[in-house]
Amino acid sequence: MSTTDPVYPGLSKAILFAIRAYGSVKRLDGSTYLGHALRVALIIAEELGNASEDALILALLHDSMEESNTTFMDISREFGPIMASYVAILSKDQVTPEEAIGQDLLHIPSLKGMALPVRQVRLADRLDNMRSVSDLPDEHRSQIVTYLRRSLPVVLELAQHTNPWFVEAISSTSLE
Repeated sequence: MSTTDPVYPGLSKAILFAIRAYGSVKRLDGSTYLGHALRVALIIAEELGNASEDALILALLHDSMEESNTTFMDISREFGPIMASYVAILSKDQVTPEEAIGQDLLHIPSLKGMALPVRQVRLADRLDNMRSVSDLPDEHRSQIVTYLRRSLPVVLELAQHTNPWFVEAISSTSLE
């Protein structure tokens, strides 16, 4: 392998896929979903210190079925059925913040038995969402903070089951 070859060939493909999938779709905080996906990947790679190709690809794709026209088959064709299944597991229906609390209280504990990249991406996703609270417009902030606080116990339980670093990172992130 030459020094110009990527360490993970699937990672370059995932970045290009994410650029096409998310386009310029914005989150409530004004950032793009592509920016969010990149931040989740950086949390996993740099802060957690995990350089698993599966975790990094999943981080880039984790919202693609939820926030774009990307289908299970699109991801399966490009990255295989296992990766498509991981993305599907992390995808949620579009619901109100109140309904999302109920979904999280049921969904997050079920992730304990899932593959490590699935758990890591869910927790890195939540950590990035928590860090983005201050960027939310006033009209959305209190609802989102309530949602994040009410689901925090199940998130911390998953963090304890996954990696102590997540417990510390999530516990020390302010929701103000």
